[in-house]
Amino acid sequence: MNVFKTLPGIMIGWIGLSLMLMVGCEKPASLSATKAAPTKSGHGHDHSHDEGPHGGVLAEWGNEEYHAEFTVDHGKKLVVVYLLDEHAAKAANVPVSEIKNVTLTITNVKPPLTLELQHDPALSNAKGIAFTATHDQFGKEMDFAGNVGGTVKGKVYSGDFKETDAGHDKKPHSSHLEDHPGGIHVAIAQGRYFAEAMFHQGGTMHLFLFGKEIHRVLEAEEQTITAYVRVVGTKTFSTFTLKADPMPGDTEGYTSRFVGEVPKEMWDQPLEISIPSITLAGKRYHFAFQTIESPHGTTGHGNDAATAMPTSTVEGESERQLYLTPGGLYTQADIEANGRLTASEKFKNFNSAHDMNPKPGDKICPITFTKANPRCAWIINGQSYEFCCPPCVEEFVKLAKEEPKAVKPPGEYVKK
Repeated sequence: MNVFKTLPGIMIGWIGLSLMLMVGCEKPASLSATKAAPTKSGHGHDHSHDEGPHGGVLAEWGNEEYHAEFTVDHGKKLVVVYLLDEHAAKAANVPVSEIKNVTLTITNVKPPLTLELQHDPALSNAKGIAFTATHDQFGKEMDFAGNVGGTVKGKVYSGDFKETDAGHDKKPHSSHLEDHPGGIHVAIAQGRYFAEAMFHQGGTMHLFLFGKEIHRVLEAEEQTITAYVRVVGTKTFSTFTLKADPMPGDTEGYTSRFVGEVPKEMWDQPLEISIPSITLAGKRYHFAFQTIESPHGTTGHGNDAATAMPTSTVEGESERQLYLTPGGLYTQADIEANGRLTASEKFKNFNSAHDMNPKPGDKICPITFTKANPRCAWIINGQSYEFCCPPCVEEFVKLAKEEPKAVKPPGEYVKK
């Protein structure tokens, strides 16, 4: 997909590409190829209600008067149900004192499990009023189905929900959204989220966030993002910041848009931009993309572009904790097989090359779906996985430890 924009005296075709990102796979948020359809609130949020703002599945209360969002933290054996508004976009506008008898029944276990949930002020925020419980059953990796009930202002509500693995089983989204007009589109977290970068004359860059369906606006926690940028073909890179720039209708404390200024001397040249860390729904992700049309009209395909990515987005003891402690599918034997090293140690001075047009039969990175580099391999669950760059190793190790069901055998990561 070529997206054309006018620069002083020239037309530059921007082609969106290479994602990169971490995954710590919680259930997705959503996106596709149309403009945001206005909801009853007029805020442009999608009203399909496939999932809530925390990535959980939804149970409808009443005639969409409220929604209950079901989420699980397997590591803590914790279930959190968030009470949301009629649009399933933010916390219900009701005093906590008016919410009583919130119960959860898991129906696809034997015997069925019923728990009374307690309000958790610490987990409650503008995106949902939290009710929690712990049970050993939630330490098991499985898809849950059941019912959430409760009373709001004296009225009894009840709704069913069902988790599925569909988000992991679907064909991965391409980071090149060929049929979607607009700016440069980049997949995040294996296509769970998407970003759209738009550049303006003079170097201003806007970054918009969407769910898995592109018509669904995604709100992130307000934050300042550090971006790394360099001109394609050069070795050194600079940094610039992207600051929260909330759109009308965004929830207070959240934003669906960021804005920043690309260095003036670079803005009209083909660029590689890497964002090592962005927080979405409480988890950190990274991604990268490039603009691959030269300012003189020579089109390239971005093959073997060496993108300026750090070897790790975590540092020091946090990095050692990630790589040198077992968990989930990541075993002590894997740690030994990887030489008891962290990614920053093993891949020191590694220059990431991103081939964004893998051919059928090529191995692809499990995170970005770009062509895998055999020099960037890591042992997980006794098997060797190949990646495009060290940050993707980091995200996949997190995935293997936190969401083992989302990890497929190496043979599944091949371009079809």
